[in-house]
Amino acid sequence: MNAKIIVIFITALVFAFVSIPSIGLSAELKIGIKAEPSSTDPHFYVFSPNLMIAAYTFDRLVNQDANMNMKAGLAVSWKPVDDLTWEFKLREGVKWHDGSPFSAEDVEFSLKRAPNVPKSPSSFGRFVKQIKSIQIIDPLTIHLKTGKPFPLMPAYLSVVPIVSKKNGEGANTKDYNTGKAM
Repeated sequence: MNAKIIVIFITALVFAFVSIPSIGLSAELKIGIKAEPSSTDPHFYVFSPNLMIAAYTFDRLVNQDANMNMKAGLAVSWKPVDDLTWEFKLREGVKWHDGSPFSAEDVEFSLKRAPNVPKSPSSFGRFVKQIKSIQIIDPLTIHLKTGKPFPLMPAYLSVVPIVSKKNGEGANTKDYNTGKAM
């Protein structure tokens, strides 16, 4: 199945669910995928079924369209401010499922957690290893410092799911798998 058909299908499904007010909320999310995921912890394992589950439950700073062009996700804009610093402006008004606001602290927490999940068979470390330090400028602006120029930062961050610091702090993979940290 080509990527355009998949995008059209997913768009139609989202439209159908949003436009039918008579459908009640369910406590269960069913997703059809070809292989069984090993975890619902979005940072546990870079594995296609896990990435598919994470795509339905978490957003990223940067998204990619069907042609792999970068587009806004939780970040509305990004730019290099110097050779070693990327600035990401975050989307205003985003709330987590519990009503708490999304902020730069969630991004910092996620980028530090992603490469450090215990017993990960394939960590997200390769996507964030260029980041040497993180500086929160304000609740909706974050600077990522690199050790050398890294023009692929937006593309690499399009793979890393962002999680709630409030719900993820102190949580482990089991907490995500049981839904406690989700």
